[in-house]
Amino acid sequence: MLFIITQSPFVKALPPAAGKQTIVLTQDAVITATLPLVTESYDVIYALADDLKARGLMPNITANITVINYQQFVELTLNNHPIVTWN
Repeated sequence: MLFIITQSPFVKALPPAAGKQTIVLTQDAVITATLPLVTESYDVIYALADDLKARGLMPNITANITVINYQQFVELTLNNHPIVTWN
């Protein structure tokens, strides 16, 4: 299952961590990439590079975050089903 998350974790809680979930952090959700206790709960977490850069967060991301570009994001949407937009 692929979760596409758009909102800050301070606005809306992340989906419950369970099973084999892939999470893509976009827009204000990239703030989550700087919160180690939150991100340790999930297997695979990606964050969009452009959104991290736009918010000045690139130097602060935790070790388990994989930074991706838009092409990689599209590939994830093609290869993971079902897709849930969490906003």
